[in-house]
Amino acid sequence: SPCDLVAYQIGWGRLLLVWDRLEAQGRTLEMPAHGFKWNQLGLLARSFYQEFGDHTLAQLLSRFAAQADEIRGFIEASSEGLLFGVGERRWAGAKWSLAKWIQVNTVAPYGSARTKLRKWKKSGFAIDRV
Repeated sequence: SPCDLVAYQIGWGRLLLVWDRLEAQGRTLEMPAHGFKWNQLGLLARSFYQEFGDHTLAQLLSRFAAQADEIRGFIEASSEGLLFGVGERRWAGAKWSLAKWIQVNTVAPYGSARTKLRKWKKSGFAIDRV
Protein backbone atom coordinates (compact mmCIF):
# COMPACT_ATOMS: atom_id res chain seq x y z
CA SER A 1 0.00 0.00 0.00
CA PRO A 2 1.10 3.63 -0.27
CA CYS A 3 1.40 3.72 3.52
CA ASP A 4 3.77 0.77 3.51
CA LEU A 5 5.91 2.34 0.79
CA VAL A 6 6.27 5.58 2.76
CA ALA A 7 6.94 3.61 5.98
CA TYR A 8 9.73 1.77 4.14
CA GLN A 9 11.32 5.06 3.06
CA ILE A 10 11.05 6.45 6.58
CA GLY A 11 12.59 3.32 8.07
CA TRP A 12 15.62 3.28 5.79
CA GLY A 13 16.15 7.02 5.98
CA ARG A 14 16.09 6.85 9.75
CA LEU A 15 18.63 4.01 9.76
CA LEU A 16 20.98 6.03 7.59
CA LEU A 17 20.89 8.92 10.05
CA VAL A 18 21.14 6.63 13.09
CA TRP A 19 24.22 4.87 11.72
CA ASP A 20 26.03 8.17 11.38
CA ARG A 21 24.90 9.49 14.78
CA LEU A 22 25.96 6.35 16.60
CA GLU A 23 29.40 6.38 15.01
CA ALA A 24 29.81 10.09 15.81
CA GLN A 25 28.97 9.27 19.44
CA GLY A 26 31.53 6.47 19.46
CA ARG A 27 28.83 3.88 20.06
CA THR A 28 28.62 0.39 18.63
CA LEU A 29 26.02 -0.09 15.96
CA GLU A 30 24.38 -3.10 14.40
CA MET A 31 23.78 -2.99 10.69
CA PRO A 32 21.38 -2.95 9.11
CA ALA A 33 19.44 -2.60 12.39
CA HIS A 34 19.40 -4.00 15.90
CA GLY A 35 18.30 -7.63 15.71
CA PHE A 36 18.50 -7.87 11.90
CA LYS A 37 21.13 -9.26 9.56
CA TRP A 38 21.66 -8.26 5.93
CA ASN A 39 19.96 -11.46 4.79
CA GLN A 40 16.79 -10.44 6.69
CA LEU A 41 15.86 -7.30 4.80
CA GLY A 42 12.34 -8.55 4.13
CA LEU A 43 11.78 -8.94 7.87
CA LEU A 44 13.23 -5.49 8.44
CA ALA A 45 10.84 -4.00 5.88
CA ARG A 46 7.91 -5.72 7.61
CA SER A 47 9.08 -4.23 10.91
CA PHE A 48 8.78 -0.77 9.33
CA TYR A 49 5.24 -1.58 8.14
CA GLN A 50 4.28 -2.74 11.63
CA GLU A 51 5.92 0.20 13.38
CA PHE A 52 4.00 2.71 11.29
CA GLY A 53 0.89 0.58 10.74
CA ASP A 54 -1.37 2.84 12.79
CA HIS A 55 -0.31 6.05 11.02
CA THR A 56 -2.41 7.70 8.34
CA LEU A 57 -0.93 8.47 4.96
CA ALA A 58 -0.98 12.17 5.85
CA GLN A 59 0.95 11.50 9.07
CA LEU A 60 3.48 9.37 7.23
CA LEU A 61 4.00 11.97 4.52
CA SER A 62 4.55 14.66 7.15
CA ARG A 63 7.12 12.51 8.93
CA PHE A 64 8.75 11.63 5.62
CA ALA A 65 9.05 15.32 4.67
CA ALA A 66 10.67 16.14 8.02
CA GLN A 67 13.12 13.28 7.62
CA ALA A 68 13.95 14.32 4.05
CA ASP A 69 14.78 17.78 5.41
CA GLU A 70 17.05 16.18 8.00
CA ILE A 71 18.86 14.12 5.36
CA ARG A 72 19.25 17.21 3.13
CA GLY A 73 20.70 19.05 6.12
CA PHE A 74 23.16 16.21 6.70
CA ILE A 75 24.23 16.35 3.05
CA GLU A 76 24.58 20.14 3.02
CA ALA A 77 26.65 20.08 6.23
CA SER A 78 29.02 17.44 4.84
CA SER A 79 32.11 18.11 2.79
CA GLU A 80 32.59 16.64 -0.68
CA GLY A 81 35.39 14.51 0.72
CA LEU A 82 33.12 13.06 3.37
CA LEU A 83 30.28 12.42 0.92
CA PHE A 84 32.30 11.00 -1.96
CA GLY A 85 35.36 9.52 -0.29
CA VAL A 86 35.37 5.80 0.44
CA GLY A 87 36.12 4.75 4.01
CA GLU A 88 35.16 8.11 5.52
CA ARG A 89 32.88 6.40 8.03
CA ARG A 90 33.42 2.98 9.59
CA TRP A 91 29.74 2.10 9.13
CA ALA A 92 29.97 2.80 5.39
CA GLY A 93 32.77 0.28 4.94
CA ALA A 94 35.61 0.29 2.45
CA LYS A 95 33.60 -0.11 -0.77
CA TRP A 96 30.90 2.57 -0.81
CA SER A 97 30.98 6.31 -0.24
CA LEU A 98 28.39 8.01 1.96
CA ALA A 99 26.83 9.38 -1.23
CA LYS A 100 26.26 5.81 -2.44
CA TRP A 101 24.72 4.80 0.90
CA ILE A 102 22.46 7.85 0.79
CA GLN A 103 21.41 7.05 -2.77
CA VAL A 104 20.68 3.39 -1.99
CA ASN A 105 18.69 4.21 1.14
CA THR A 106 16.71 7.18 -0.16
CA VAL A 107 16.40 7.54 -3.94
CA ALA A 108 16.93 3.99 -5.25
CA PRO A 109 13.73 2.48 -3.77
CA TYR A 110 11.56 4.90 -5.77
CA GLY A 111 11.93 2.85 -8.95
CA SER A 112 10.41 -0.24 -7.37
CA ALA A 113 7.92 1.88 -5.40
CA ARG A 114 6.52 3.27 -8.62
CA THR A 115 5.99 -0.24 -9.98
CA LYS A 116 4.40 -1.39 -6.71
CA LEU A 117 2.06 1.62 -6.63
CA ARG A 118 0.89 0.95 -10.17
CA LYS A 119 0.24 -2.69 -9.33
CA TRP A 120 -1.57 -1.68 -6.12
CA LYS A 121 -3.70 0.86 -8.00
CA LYS A 122 -4.70 -1.73 -10.62
CA SER A 123 -5.71 -4.15 -7.87
CA GLY A 124 -8.53 -1.80 -6.83
CA PHE A 125 -7.58 -1.50 -3.18
CA ALA A 126 -8.58 1.68 -1.40
CA ILE A 127 -6.26 3.75 0.74
CA ASP A 128 -7.26 2.54 4.17
CA ARG A 129 -5.39 5.03 6.32
CA VAL A 130 -5.97 8.42 4.73
